[in-house]
Amino acid sequence: MRKLAALLASLIICAPLSAQNTSGEGPSMLSVGSAAFLGGLGTAALLSHGEYSNFGIIAGSTSSSTSLNDLKTAAVNQFHLGVVARIPLPLGLALQPALMYNVKGTLVDGNIQNAGLDATVGYLELPVQVQWGIKVGVLRPFVLAEPFVGYALNTKGEFRISEEKIPASELINHLEYGLGLGAGIEVGFIQINGRYFWNFGQLVANDGVDLDRINVSIKDAITQRNSFNGFSLSLAIFF
Repeated sequence: MRKLAALLASLIICAPLSAQNTSGEGPSMLSVGSAAFLGGLGTAALLSHGEYSNFGIIAGSTSSSTSLNDLKTAAVNQFHLGVVARIPLPLGLALQPALMYNVKGTLVDGNIQNAGLDATVGYLELPVQVQWGIKVGVLRPFVLAEPFVGYALNTKGEFRISEEKIPASELINHLEYGLGLGAGIEVGFIQINGRYFWNFGQLVANDGVDLDRINVSIKDAITQRNSFNGFSLSLAIFF
């Protein structure tokens, strides 16, 4: 019953995290983070007694954008969810691999040749967190580094060049890889962590669009090695 109550509590906590918001309006990341932090700690404090395993579920918010030369960009708030495993190691270390569906996106509005991009991409993603922390009573605060790799399962949106519209699925690079850095706290079987992430790959595939027919400035912008970057906030529950 304690685990069922924790699961219900987590759904309540994660409700604002999973709201899809592409307009930039709504709850700020700070307020969402505070709700998740306080709710998670309160639930853990009440329900953390007893045995729990090193396998669980993870869900949360992903806020991402991309930085392109001469083009205005805005963040897109999406979500991620999946399964997670925890592997304790000596000296305060732990490995935490996960397999999840992670949605990232960007809004780009350019004043050059009326170019723009409105895209969301759902990745099957494999992150592997390396955590280091010290247990203080029932709390375990930690810092983390998280390399990740992913493959796009679905892509929505379009890329605009003058009057022409190209489906984002035809130009967004399907493969992503990068690194996240952040920190978190664990209480019993509940864990909350936040991390900044950087994609090291190229946003647009080299063969995704005929670049010879567009403005040189746009060509330089979209062929940069700069993909979705942003911040993720996650809540994990181990059963």
